[in-house]
Amino acid sequence: MAKPARRKCKICKEWFHPAFSNQWWCSPEHGTKLALERRNKEREKAEKTAEKKRRREEQKQKDKIKIRKLA
Repeated sequence: MAKPARRKCKICKEWFHPAFSNQWWCSPEHGTKLALERRNKEREKAEKTAEKKRRREEQKQKDKIKIRKLA
C-alpha cells in the first residue's frame, strides 16, 4: 500500500501525512477548530437563506395588499 500524500493543514498551513483520506488537519486541536469554523459557516449560510425566504414572503404579502387596494 502506498504512503498517503502530504497535505497542508487548513489551520496552520503546515505539511503533514494524514492518517485518513478525509483528514485536513495536523492535530486534534486544529481538527476541533476547523469543525467549529465549518459549523459557524453553515449556520450563517442557513440564517442567510432563511432571511431571504422571509423577505420574499413579506414582499409577496405586500404585493397582495397593493393589488387589493388598486381593485
